[in-house]
Amino acid sequence: MARWQRVEGSFSLPSGSYRLETEGLATEEIDLVDLDDVERGCRLAGGSAYLLQLKRPLTKGLARAAGMSVAKNGVKISRISALNFRLARASALLRRHAQQNFGGGEKLLIKSRDAPALARMAHENVEFRALRIYGLDDNSLEDSGWPWMESSWAIPAPRALGEPLPFPLSPSRVCIYLHMHYWQVWPEIEAVLGELAGQFDLVLTSSSERAAEFERIRATLPGAKIIVTANRGRDVGPFMQLLQDGVFDGYDAVCKIHGKLSLKNGVQSRSGLRIRRYILASLLADGAFHRQVSAFAGDARLGLVGPRNLILPPAGRTGLRYVKSELPKLKGLYERGGLAARPEELRFFAGTMFWFRPAALKGLKDLQIGIGDFDLENGAKRNTLQHALERAFCAFVEHEGYRIAAAHPPAGDGAATGPEYI
Repeated sequence: MARWQRVEGSFSLPSGSYRLETEGLATEEIDLVDLDDVERGCRLAGGSAYLLQLKRPLTKGLARAAGMSVAKNGVKISRISALNFRLARASALLRRHAQQNFGGGEKLLIKSRDAPALARMAHENVEFRALRIYGLDDNSLEDSGWPWMESSWAIPAPRALGEPLPFPLSPSRVCIYLHMHYWQVWPEIEAVLGELAGQFDLVLTSSSERAAEFERIRATLPGAKIIVTANRGRDVGPFMQLLQDGVFDGYDAVCKIHGKLSLKNGVQSRSGLRIRRYILASLLADGAFHRQVSAFAGDARLGLVGPRNLILPPAGRTGLRYVKSELPKLKGLYERGGLAARPEELRFFAGTMFWFRPAALKGLKDLQIGIGDFDLENGAKRNTLQHALERAFCAFVEHEGYRIAAAHPPAGDGAATGPEYI
């Protein structure tokens, strides 16, 4: 007979295979996490049964209701044999989404659910794991005090002609480069940029012709340079073309952003929304623009600033896990740029949004990579030039002798600080 352990709060488990039950939680969700490792964790639905494989001990586990510090009714756990897990895993391969992830090489099997429920649970698990890695999951946000995460930013009222700006103009030459594909998110970006009008030059690329939006942008941000471009390389392809063309030469600092959306079945995902708003708050909104501009003006060594929570890999982990299929292309970029090929030491900002000093990307510019070097958009998520370049930006900056820093929005009423070297 199985020996059950009801888990509430912190617990430990040796490596091995287990059966989990979330009885009595038919409408709730349970987060099962390793407090010592953000890459180990999953979201469980109430009233379900699971099998879990642990390849290494779970020394500081926590079961908690989503958005709460402790699960109301806990999780029941019992040990099963490795043979039973292997048999169940073979059966799970016949059911789409029945096998999911807990940690590196560690599998979570979902028992007795129909196909629509399995699809929903798989999506929830992927979302939860991604947001937890980036410190943007429900529990991580509880203490943040970030009102913009739920409500975004309000679009400012247009100023009358000749009305003075409510802030001093920056003495630096500053550019914001924006790539737009998902125009659904333009109002949110417009709200952030509208508060900064007059303090930067805007260069915008779009994968489609948008006459109404272009007219509004030119009215709000006179002098904006707008370019309609082929849908190649997502936000990276057009950026590399502009870099090669020297569009950013002469600027003291440039902020590269794009209209991230991350659709799932035609609906914006929770991770896409939270990551986009976190990036905007880290780089541009609520005073972040001035903090980054001041940092570049005051520190000639500063080459690139990205959002702190989006730096990968997590501390203490190898970068090899984050290249996989991109490794041949990444090594090719390193070889062409004269960089030592040490992909295990790479670090990068997920999402490719950051501030940079144009001189710090000289080596990348010298590669003469243009939009024609990228494939037409086909939905590929791996083995693409844009993903290889995403992982190469920091290495090229450091190769030029500049340093990398990270920015983060202040929590609640906390004091805002400038970027910190990483």
